[in-house]
Amino acid sequence: MSKKGTIFFSMKTAQLLPLLLLSIWGITFCNFSKPLENIAEQTVKPEHIKEVDTFKDRLSSLISFVEEEQWTVAQQQFIECRNAFKHIDYLLQYTFEESYRSINGPDLRYLNPGFRGIAVLEPEGLQAIEGQLFEEQPEKKKLILLIKRLLWEIEKYKSYLKNTTISNEDVFTALRFNMIKLETLDLTGFEVPVCNNIANEVTAILQTYQQVMGKFGKNKEILVFDELVRDAILEISKMRQPDGFNRLKFIKEHIQPLTKQFLQVQEALHIPYPKGLIARKIPIEYTSKTIYDPNFIDANMYSEFRMDQADEGVVKLGALLFFDPLLSSDNKMACASCHQPERAFQDGMATAITNQEGIFQERNSPTLLNAGLQPFNFFDLSGTSLENQAEHVFFNKREFHTSLEEVSQKLSKSSAYVTQFKKAFPEYQEDPINGFTILRSLGAFVRTLQNNNSILDDYMTGKTKVIPAEVANGFNIFMGKGKCGTCHFAPTFFGNVPPFYNESESEVLGVTKNNDFKYPVLDGDSGRYKFKAADIFMRSFKTATVRNIDQTSPYMHNGALKTLEEVVEFYNKGGGQGLGLEVPNQTLSADSLQLSEKEKKDLIVFLKALNGKPIIVQVPKLPKVDNHPEWDSRRGVGY
Repeated sequence: MSKKGTIFFSMKTAQLLPLLLLSIWGITFCNFSKPLENIAEQTVKPEHIKEVDTFKDRLSSLISFVEEEQWTVAQQQFIECRNAFKHIDYLLQYTFEESYRSINGPDLRYLNPGFRGIAVLEPEGLQAIEGQLFEEQPEKKKLILLIKRLLWEIEKYKSYLKNTTISNEDVFTALRFNMIKLETLDLTGFEVPVCNNIANEVTAILQTYQQVMGKFGKNKEILVFDELVRDAILEISKMRQPDGFNRLKFIKEHIQPLTKQFLQVQEALHIPYPKGLIARKIPIEYTSKTIYDPNFIDANMYSEFRMDQADEGVVKLGALLFFDPLLSSDNKMACASCHQPERAFQDGMATAITNQEGIFQERNSPTLLNAGLQPFNFFDLSGTSLENQAEHVFFNKREFHTSLEEVSQKLSKSSAYVTQFKKAFPEYQEDPINGFTILRSLGAFVRTLQNNNSILDDYMTGKTKVIPAEVANGFNIFMGKGKCGTCHFAPTFFGNVPPFYNESESEVLGVTKNNDFKYPVLDGDSGRYKFKAADIFMRSFKTATVRNIDQTSPYMHNGALKTLEEVVEFYNKGGGQGLGLEVPNQTLSADSLQLSEKEKKDLIVFLKALNGKPIIVQVPKLPKVDNHPEWDSRRGVGY
């Protein structure tokens, strides 16, 4: 080509280049920026409503068999109802959460959450129906009433669906939380304690994932997801007896890969992650690949004041306050007096000390390790946050016996403290030391005391490839035959209820005064009843975590049990009722778990494997107080 031709071509190209770029931009915009059509509303919802109708039909048939007192057939029909329910469970729980307890709540009486006084409601829904239907002599009238009530609730849900637009984001978010529920509740048999319909229900759940995902196309990510579901269904079909099923293997080889692939599908489809979780106080990090990821639960979501993470200055200030006896009226007790770092942040005593020598509390000092990973505190769940819990300690006459105002005035006498408070809270230059800044600092420090890095965590997150056989077997007993996982929910192993983890459970266990199971005596502590005088809360206590349990003896709210062997035996015998005590409102099954000696040993090995790596916190040098030299070498009792 001639030079002239080259120049002409370059000019021509220069003229066409803007048009060419515009065309490319247009193609790109059309291919990648065009919003995905609302498949959820157009396709998923109509199919879901059909599944709701199928569930209603199953319930109607169940009524007929109950009316005719065909109990064996009715029990089989109930199982069909449960299977049909699992096809609608994911979207129902996420979108209709306020009525979920009436549809599929535990078979236990409960407090009316919308009533200002004390109003106890009878259990309703599928689990209540199961409890009645599988009795030796079912109550016909009560069963029919329960089923009709459930039909009414489901009709309400159907009406809600028809008048609500469901987005792609809604469907994916609902599925994501249902996967958490599958791993933590459905696989344990939490919802079917009598009929043990675990394999069928897990299969129905997996089929639902497959069917719903198929509505969003057949890209490579969805095809991989579909194949993983098929493999999981094949594996769960091998479950002959729920007690013998290898849940650890199923979670590791099937649920975890499904979860990871699900997130890839959502990303490939450009479906946004949910934005409304903060408003609902759901502390879950949505994109966590496993529930054992360190950031799966955001402890800051349980904060009394705000939901952002405290900076390093606030945390350091909280550490100083934690060890400072100036927080108490007599300058003798500090937080560390009962929560000693060298004792896994508890004190190793049956019951805690008070500010009067020789006099002890009725309950012991629980560990503060992972205490930030729970929505409620104290054994009676009366503390609504770490900040609220700390505030109770300040005004408790047997503990700090003071007020935040008095403590603020005392700390303000220290120019060193004033400087540190101003640095940590620059927005409070005029009044740096106050109730808010004190509680905020203490709560921020305690939230750092997390050690979710046990043998189990390392295995579940892929840091290690092998887990000891006894630990694996103990995990399967914990989540299966031992039924521990139906109260101590993974991954925190508190009573924080999956899949949203914004509610805490308490249980009536029939705890004894001591470890004499041959001649047991019921402990007299009324538990939550002191806080809320409903008969269901008599002797009801928070389900504490079993993480670091090997380091935090003695056990139970009163320190009655000294060893893990005693704890396992107490549950194996069926709690207080199983020991022959009169505990009419016991929520723990009184039936023996019938664990073999090897099963008990493996369970204890697993519990010990929940120990996290030690958190080393040195006692800091406390700030001097102006004009009070007698305080400058202060140290609290007990540490």
